[in-house]
Amino acid sequence: MLKKAEKRLLPLSGANYQLKNGNAFKIAEESQYFDLLVNSYMFDLIAFNEIDSVLAEFKRVLKKDAKLIVANMTMGETYGSGIYRWIYRMSPKLFGGCRGVRLSEKLQQNGFQVITREYHQQLLFPSEVILALNM
Repeated sequence: MLKKAEKRLLPLSGANYQLKNGNAFKIAEESQYFDLLVNSYMFDLIAFNEIDSVLAEFKRVLKKDAKLIVANMTMGETYGSGIYRWIYRMSPKLFGGCRGVRLSEKLQQNGFQVITREYHQQLLFPSEVILALNM
């Protein structure tokens, strides 16, 4: 994925960005290092009791008022989207362990201000995209 992202970013001459593989539980950079952190489809895979640890690490590496963008599988909110929760209960392996989570409250409990939360559904698959500020 990093190679694909690098290729797509090539036309952005002069842009300041870094793309790295890392560990969300222990990010290698110093405290208050990033202006923006983007996380995609990870929280629906980690244990609920580990979410606070990851959010604390995100908070540590983000500058004050920096942006956090999170996309993840969420709980279904419209007709048919609950099928994923039902299938997960029957066999978590069918989804590779993915299950719906709602992060807005967790973000607020961990010192982030949720600016926007968008719900999206593709082929009954429920996702949320959240923009939050590190307060």
